[in-house]
Amino acid sequence: MNTGFSAGVSQDLVRKISWRITPVLMLMYFMCIIDRVNLGYASLTMNKELGLTAAQYGFAAGLLYMAYILCEVPSNILLHRTSPRIWFTRIMITWGLCSAATGLIQNETHLYTARLLLGAAEAGLFPGVLYYLTRWLPREERVSVVAMFMMAAPIAFVVGAPVSGYLIDHASVFGYSGWRAMLIIEGLIPVALGLILPFILTNTPEEAKWLTATEKSAIRSALAEEEKSAIANDHGFLKALADGKVWALGFVFFGINVTFSILFWFLPQMVAGFKSTMGGNLTTGQIGMISASPFATAAIAMLVYGFWLKGKATTVAHVSGPIAVAALGTVIPAMSASPYVIMVGLCMAAAGAFCAMVSFWQLPPMIFKGRTAASGIAMVAAIGVSSNAVIPWINGYIKDMTGSLNGAMMFNGGVIVLALITAIIISFKLTRQSPTPSAEASGIRGTARS
Repeated sequence: MNTGFSAGVSQDLVRKISWRITPVLMLMYFMCIIDRVNLGYASLTMNKELGLTAAQYGFAAGLLYMAYILCEVPSNILLHRTSPRIWFTRIMITWGLCSAATGLIQNETHLYTARLLLGAAEAGLFPGVLYYLTRWLPREERVSVVAMFMMAAPIAFVVGAPVSGYLIDHASVFGYSGWRAMLIIEGLIPVALGLILPFILTNTPEEAKWLTATEKSAIRSALAEEEKSAIANDHGFLKALADGKVWALGFVFFGINVTFSILFWFLPQMVAGFKSTMGGNLTTGQIGMISASPFATAAIAMLVYGFWLKGKATTVAHVSGPIAVAALGTVIPAMSASPYVIMVGLCMAAAGAFCAMVSFWQLPPMIFKGRTAASGIAMVAAIGVSSNAVIPWINGYIKDMTGSLNGAMMFNGGVIVLALITAIIISFKLTRQSPTPSAEASGIRGTARS
């Protein structure tokens, strides 16, 4: 029986909250992912039109994350000081406008500028949602909601890949066609959604008119108990910056994100290279359909994994297992020229990385509380996504030098293995440092006791 922090929060209440807030959060993240990575599909024709090398394209892809990193912590602090409704609305409208403007670029410099602006505009959404959820549900009940929220990412690829390919082949906007029309259309959608967000998102349980006084009290009590259990002291951004736990967690998230550097930015180009095996050139729409398969696999895996974890204390295996699968899946494509083997490996990598995200994000709330919950989570996210600022450029450089991505995938696999080792160490340390002897109260257990 579950005796954790959620004892005072009934399953009916959890479902009630989940059905009210999760669809909105998923829709936000869905469009965020589409607008963040649709450059990968644009690259099929954009690179030639703008005269970009693989390294230049990789650098442009990574620039988004440089701005994202610089703005993420301030964005999350402003979210804490204002309100989720206001701040998420600002994020959606500004990122949509920046994404649409990318469809108007004329040269390499314009592309670099557009990516920097998009990263600055989008910064804070992901850690902001994670922080937002800590105000609604205790950890053991939050895990399935986090899984559902994160499932929007692979769904965005499953839907976005073929849609982006179709738009590139058939759409026309303001006289622009192909990749430009695709970027403009997919950028204007979140602007429209941002305009209605203030009317459908509730800031806190206390403001929710659809919760009874008894339900609000149950949530308040459960969250208060969880707050007391956090290992770290309540401190602000500067101390979080000097906290070794922040950097260790950030490196684990860095390794998980390395998996995405191939999947997000180079997968369409890899699939386009299957033409000799597939019997001729593939259309952009066909490339999009094939590229969606790793993310369809990941969506199913996340759904099953998230609900399997629900109500369970997080174990070392829960954190390290998916990362190990991601590492193996990343190196498999470098060992074979068969498109089928390559896609199996990429499906493993996607499933492992996305499932790792679900279990990994149960760790920071166990360590940080108070002001540190906002700045600490944002710091971990910023360190993690910094991999997307440098790894795409490194992968592009390796491709320019060697003519293939095999060396890049082996390098990426090595980084993920280092993150795996770090995750195991952190998990065991949390087991020893738990403030209570109860495994359920600590929220994390070693594999020997799971």
